[in-house]
Amino acid sequence: MISDRSTKSHKIPQIPLRLVLIVPFVLQIVGAVGIVGYSSYRNGQEAVNSMADRMMEQTTKRVRDHLDNTLQIQQQAVAINHSAFEQGALKIDNLEQVRSQLWQQMNLSPNLSSTYFANERGEFIGYFRLLSKEIVEKAEKLSDETLQQGTLVLGEVNLTDVNKRKYYLVDNQGRGRKFVYGISSDVKSTDWYIAAKKAKKQTWSPIFVYKVPNTFGLDAIAPIYNSKDNDKVELQGVFSSGIILDGIGTFLNNLNFSPSGKTFIIEHSGNIVATSTLETPFLKNEQGALTRLSATQSQDPQTRAIATYLQAKYGDFHQVPNYLHLQVPFQGKTLFVRVTPYQDRRDLDWLVVVVIPDTDFMGEIQANFRLTILISVITLLIATGLGIMTTRWITHPILRLAKASQAIAKGDWQNSVVVENQTQQILESQSITEVNTLFDSFHGMAIQLKESFETLEHRVEERTNELMIANRQLESLVNLDGLTHIANRRRFNNYLEIEWQRHQREQRPLALILMDIDYFKRYNDSYGHQGGDDCLIQVAQVIAQTPKRPTDLTARYGGEEFVIVLCNTDTEGALKIADAVQTAIADLAIPHETYVNNYVTLSMGVASLIPISGQNPESLISYADKALYTAKDQGRNRAIASSCSN
Repeated sequence: MISDRSTKSHKIPQIPLRLVLIVPFVLQIVGAVGIVGYSSYRNGQEAVNSMADRMMEQTTKRVRDHLDNTLQIQQQAVAINHSAFEQGALKIDNLEQVRSQLWQQMNLSPNLSSTYFANERGEFIGYFRLLSKEIVEKAEKLSDETLQQGTLVLGEVNLTDVNKRKYYLVDNQGRGRKFVYGISSDVKSTDWYIAAKKAKKQTWSPIFVYKVPNTFGLDAIAPIYNSKDNDKVELQGVFSSGIILDGIGTFLNNLNFSPSGKTFIIEHSGNIVATSTLETPFLKNEQGALTRLSATQSQDPQTRAIATYLQAKYGDFHQVPNYLHLQVPFQGKTLFVRVTPYQDRRDLDWLVVVVIPDTDFMGEIQANFRLTILISVITLLIATGLGIMTTRWITHPILRLAKASQAIAKGDWQNSVVVENQTQQILESQSITEVNTLFDSFHGMAIQLKESFETLEHRVEERTNELMIANRQLESLVNLDGLTHIANRRRFNNYLEIEWQRHQREQRPLALILMDIDYFKRYNDSYGHQGGDDCLIQVAQVIAQTPKRPTDLTARYGGEEFVIVLCNTDTEGALKIADAVQTAIADLAIPHETYVNNYVTLSMGVASLIPISGQNPESLISYADKALYTAKDQGRNRAIASSCSN
């Protein structure tokens, strides 16, 4: 018996065309948004690391430059004194001569905090600047005078009382005029004197406690010995120049390189030298004596954490590698750390530590990351909406064609023809009208853009040429004297500063001739201001034509004064130029009836020196000015060279 069994056909699941088109599109957008977000986060982290490294490197350079400028002043001071002794120009058994040398040194070096000398007999002479507010107030009370920070005081220890150091306010010659206060002190038992005696060479003393003020500092020291012709070499005394470390801490505190960034300097022993937190780098024991503060004992948590980390990792601060970069975990965040050695040729060996918390950067990076995610989500929504609209636009004619196919399959020819015609019209309209219109639009737009860019380039070129002409005119007005048409005072000041720095680096002589028209006021009174102007113009042009080298500069210094800057020129060469100028002025023979010579003449001051650290361009001007006044005092119409030398 055959039984009827009904069979059911198994249909393959049908996926709508719109879904086929939109799903891959959406997945691509989601993937792109995810990649952009992840890349943004990773790039942000890399940017943080790179930015932190650059910032710490720049900060370290600023600290090193400050230490160079601050500390080398002390070493240069004692080196100059030691050299003067060895050359026989300074007699240490003549304390008045030593005092005069130290007084000149303090006046010529405003940044020098102290300079002094002590000998084996226990005598002491030296000058100190009152840099501490505490000391200034104390000195004011004792002297009944109003004093400023930076006031110079004289310290002395005499043979009559070698255990008593006395401090005096000084007169304009540097001599003690009023006793301020005294302290008990055996010079030969001081830390800096003992260190110099032990080192037997110019170096740094260990960091020690100053009695006044009660803080830490260190000294540049240079021991001196008897003549080398003597069989028995004996210590004669010590030149020294001290610096208080508080000023370094103040500089570190003022760096402001990062909102939470910190810097501190330590010795290889681990003791703090200075810190940007202005934490006092010493402790008082039960007896009230000061002892050095180790970085691992710091009250600042970050300083203590970094010091503890370095000690744990390397066992000893002497083992810390040079130029170390670290990321130290600290209270749920990361500290970027750079450790750099600071050394000089006088055996100074410190470690400079720069610290930047990652939170100084991550806040902005995280905000940018959140903004990126928000923009990505908005982009995703917009792209999805546009994708749906595009899909509908693409599928509309296809669905019409599908309906036509269904109608044909059902035998509905009339309906299928109508649908087919409508679909053909849509497709034709898309492939011809819209594409052609878009092409025509872009073509027209390209022509308009080209014309616009050509017009813009032409206008930019015109404006650039006008700006260049205006800049040249402005530069001429700024740097030239309006009457004589030679360089003005501003140009002279800038040029002298540049050449001073270059000659200091190259250690070459730089010369200056400062000149003044003799009795020019009489000339003006006799010939009138118009005649005076004509005289100035003639004299200026003659002076400007005398130096032949392009590196020499002639300028109007002011009124009837002129100046010549001579590069790589010693005193003898400058005098030759001065003689040539006077000869040229004499040949000019400008009448001057109210002057005994009957013609216009010049008085000149000549100075030449090799710039060294501790001097400035004003030193050269001052020497030339003094020589000019000497020329006037000796009868005018002459060139006098200054006796300056270095």
